[in-house]
Amino acid sequence: MRGLAALGVVVAHAVDTVSDLGARVEGAFLPTIPAANDFGACGVDLFFVISGFVMTYSISEGTRISAARFAWNRFKRIVPAFWLASLVYVLLRLALGDRVEPQSVLATLTIVPLTGRDAYVFPALYVGWTLAFELCFYLMVAAILATGCRPVRLAILASVGMAALVGVVWRPATMPAPFIANPIYLEFACGVVGYLLFRRGFHGAYARRALIGLMAGFLVTIAVVPIDLGISMHPVAIINGEIGLQRALMFGLVFMLLVLGSIEPERTTGRPGLALLMIGRASYSLYLTHSFVTLGVGHAWFGTWRPNVYVSVAFIVSSSVLLALIVHRYLERPLLRWFEGWPAAGWRARPTERIAIADAHQT
Repeated sequence: MRGLAALGVVVAHAVDTVSDLGARVEGAFLPTIPAANDFGACGVDLFFVISGFVMTYSISEGTRISAARFAWNRFKRIVPAFWLASLVYVLLRLALGDRVEPQSVLATLTIVPLTGRDAYVFPALYVGWTLAFELCFYLMVAAILATGCRPVRLAILASVGMAALVGVVWRPATMPAPFIANPIYLEFACGVVGYLLFRRGFHGAYARRALIGLMAGFLVTIAVVPIDLGISMHPVAIINGEIGLQRALMFGLVFMLLVLGSIEPERTTGRPGLALLMIGRASYSLYLTHSFVTLGVGHAWFGTWRPNVYVSVAFIVSSSVLLALIVHRYLERPLLRWFEGWPAAGWRARPTERIAIADAHQT
């Protein structure tokens, strides 16, 4: 599922890049499917659902974990790699003659914007906006662990549900409030609900049947009742709270069932599944580094020739996957191993416990 989510985002950005080069995208790239050019961006929504599921799973199924240890595990998994990728990306942009705004550098360092009443400033590596929501979600979970609230699963669900509800009725402009109260947290809530259903045996074929029934009911509904399916895929619309509720309603339940339907412990993964599993393991590297490929292609000189949309998108996606696999193998994994020697303050895990924690938090 992580592999599919990352590939969706890469395809969406690849189409944007090719479109900026002057290729005829509208009517040429999957013309019969409405909004197909942007649909891959919903990979972000899938990531949020997966995050809600996996965080609840790892806390519930693993050994008891302190708030400090949880926060440290999430920090070292997310932030150092993002900072390193951002540094290389900024240097590459400067080498290509692009201007990098100081505000974007500050946003890169903090990830979650701490001040400001003006429009949201994207980090230098623009995909970092989703990490701001992830980090805020992790802070909610860490706060629940710190209070010792039981049961943890329901406390997490209540926390993200409240953050979503507040975001529905209130649209704050001052940072970082839009990242703390936002309807998009309903997608994290869907992931938590997905775990609760998983614990009750609702996964595999049961979830797939429910997904098919849901989609069939949706198709019948839109055939009878005219419904405007137009929805913005722009990040600013999510951050401002304008379309978070719509996206959560459109994708949250569907992706929750999709994730549950993919869980088949008794079945052996086939070759396509193994390929996606390999991409999924490198999904964070893919998410961070595909911007290097799109940046290079965007600065390439084609003269009067305009590249074919399909060939260009396939080249960007395949090159991004290859780069991600290399970065994951030779940079991301060694970086994680290096940080394993830096436990949270006051805690030093046993070697077997370290392995279990490392396996549980590969998200």
